[in-house]
Amino acid sequence: MSAKTTKPPARRQAPPTKPEVADAPREAGTALAPCNICQGVAFKPGPNARMVGDNTPPLCAGCGSFERHRIVRHIFDKIRPHRFATLNALQFGRDRGIAGGWFRSFRRADDDGKSETAAPLSITQIALPDAGMDVVVCSYVLETLPDHRPALREIGRVISDHGFAFIAVQTPHSRATTVEMARPADGRYRTFGRDFEAELAALLPDLHVIRVVGQDPATQVEGWGYFITMDDEFAAYLFERGLRAKFVNIRKIMA
Repeated sequence: MSAKTTKPPARRQAPPTKPEVADAPREAGTALAPCNICQGVAFKPGPNARMVGDNTPPLCAGCGSFERHRIVRHIFDKIRPHRFATLNALQFGRDRGIAGGWFRSFRRADDDGKSETAAPLSITQIALPDAGMDVVVCSYVLETLPDHRPALREIGRVISDHGFAFIAVQTPHSRATTVEMARPADGRYRTFGRDFEAELAALLPDLHVIRVVGQDPATQVEGWGYFITMDDEFAAYLFERGLRAKFVNIRKIMA
């Protein structure tokens, strides 16, 4: 009787693997996400063919916004509609991230009186009474002033007890100290640094100063902005809205 022979078990073959395919390159002229101001998807390089990060164009072809405008819109989208429809607003500069229709009334400080608006307002001597405005927005204006400190004091003076101011300056997180220009370059007298926060706290000791971080969805660039307010509830509200927020100054309680 012959010995029984057995075949070794057949090896189970693994299913063929698909060859790895590199992610398709992003189409030239497109961004990482639509513009959060106009929802446009067409973007262009900035001045001098400037691109951002991984060759991302920063200029929205639809509304003309740059990273800084979309960062401001991101921040305000987080906190709207916090009583905005009941507040009167004043804007210094023409930041595309702010929409006048959010507020009960909205005025740009540089209005020249051609329509029904009043004469232009100077940010260093705002022709309004104390606590005479609910919202003051000042985006990328302080850099253009020979002395920005009177403007900060005026902003703190005119905001109402239940209102707030929003201030943005260019990339303060990118350097430790503010650089003053002997002569203005590109219309700017200074480039702010992180020491701007200590200056805000010193000039506005009786107000909350809160740093918030926003992000441009189209380029993923981040930027800082500052809310200034007397209102404890509004200060708390900023921390409840999912913003990356930090107190720069906690207001002193008036005797």
